[in-house]
Amino acid sequence: MRQRLADWIVKYRYVLFAAWLIHVFYVHYFLIGFLSWDGFGHRGFPIIELFQHGDLGKDKFNEWSLVGYTPFVELAHLPFLWLFELRGLIIGFPLVVLPLCVYAVYALAHELTGDKRAATFSAFAYAAIPLVNQQPFTCYIDFSVIGILAYWLYALVRVRRPEGRVKNAVRLVIATFLFTMSRSQGPYVLVVVFPLLAYALFLARDRWKLRIADKQGLRLAVLAIAVGMAPAIAVQIHKYLAYGSPIAPMQLSFLGLKIGTGVPVETYFQYAGLGGTDVKSLLIGFWNGWVWHAKWPLGAFYASQFMAAGLLFHAAVLLLPVFLRHATRLEKWVLGSGLLVSLLTKDFAIPRMSYTLMLAIALVLGRSLAALAATTRWRAAFFVVLGLVVIHLLRPEFDLIQLKTRKAISPQLNVVGSKHFIDGGWEVPVFPDHDYQLAIVQETANHFVLQMYGKRLSNEIVGTVPAPPPGDRCASYRAFNDAHPDVLYVDDLDLTKDCQRECVIKGWRCFGWRITP
Repeated sequence: MRQRLADWIVKYRYVLFAAWLIHVFYVHYFLIGFLSWDGFGHRGFPIIELFQHGDLGKDKFNEWSLVGYTPFVELAHLPFLWLFELRGLIIGFPLVVLPLCVYAVYALAHELTGDKRAATFSAFAYAAIPLVNQQPFTCYIDFSVIGILAYWLYALVRVRRPEGRVKNAVRLVIATFLFTMSRSQGPYVLVVVFPLLAYALFLARDRWKLRIADKQGLRLAVLAIAVGMAPAIAVQIHKYLAYGSPIAPMQLSFLGLKIGTGVPVETYFQYAGLGGTDVKSLLIGFWNGWVWHAKWPLGAFYASQFMAAGLLFHAAVLLLPVFLRHATRLEKWVLGSGLLVSLLTKDFAIPRMSYTLMLAIALVLGRSLAALAATTRWRAAFFVVLGLVVIHLLRPEFDLIQLKTRKAISPQLNVVGSKHFIDGGWEVPVFPDHDYQLAIVQETANHFVLQMYGKRLSNEIVGTVPAPPPGDRCASYRAFNDAHPDVLYVDDLDLTKDCQRECVIKGWRCFGWRITP
């Protein structure tokens, strides 16, 4: 029965995935909407600015995270913003980027195992990870980096094939380019991973002596990676010269060395919800992010502070002996190198940054489920784990249950104006579309900006002004008003209450003031 069920899933894998994808998209599009925090701020508005004006608008906002910011995966939003306006933010990623990532995981698992069952189960396990299937609706890109990493590993493994080596090398160039451009830490991850996998792929050992068993494959791999990495290295050299850090705004910390200036890793980990990079903080982050978080409602998964992989992490750990018993030598090296990267970078404490661990979960579950389907033992284990994967594919229904508690698991935006939208207690109202020219007074509440553009993206943000000095009565805004005669001021902190002003954009509070200096 297990083998028949597994073969049925493999046979109809595309139909099953399409049905699931339509279901997830429908629930978000009409019921949940845009679910994010950072998406309302620095993850969302730069791509809107690029769409509207051809640049990221860095000079308009008081936002430290924009220093040295270079979008890459986010560029996939542009054609969908052009076609669907603000709705494009929840159309392009889930309907195009996510399927490509799922296929990349399938391709990698199939290349490693040669087994369609293992590949199919790995792909569905990846899609079932709550962080992965929620992030496409949030402006976060970590889910795509996991998929791109899978594609890079697939391209690297393919290079060892004697047939079509030039084609495979070109694929590796493209994969390296995608991975190293998608995350500024990408080149440094490859510096650790490639030598380990090169040993498994291209070297052989005669007792205590090492020899290169595939010189041509190794040369092609090194050359392809060097060529593919060159654009990212050029970008990082530019950042270092312009901003003092190759991964600005962050300070580069690699294998214990700190290079350049910027926000230290310790501070960045604090922004991510940890106490720092001390052992206690890392263990607390690991426990909350992967193992257990009993508070209800659990919260959103996209930022990954609380059980980002749901119970699939636990299932992968329990099935690790099954995986190790059936995995090939190369699979074990892939898993081991991923674990090493996670330990060296300490990203195991922040699941959304743990690209190698997230991918490892999918590969372990895929190989293990395929093995359990083929054996005459462990029948219950197969159905329990498969059931867990199916349940996690229903993550949107879990979100609906949480939202109905109205305990604000995350800010929401009713992007399409759906009448069936479920407000979970923190709906962010969208500004009306009237071609407004808006200026931010010092900063917005929670640094939320995305909603100001309107559903048709007709509104424009012209800049940020400081709070008026005491007794100034906004006289200091006269030059700004002269430069932008139709400007309305967004003053969430009520810093202009002593000025002569009139509310123009009205809501549960005033969203836009006309100020007369």
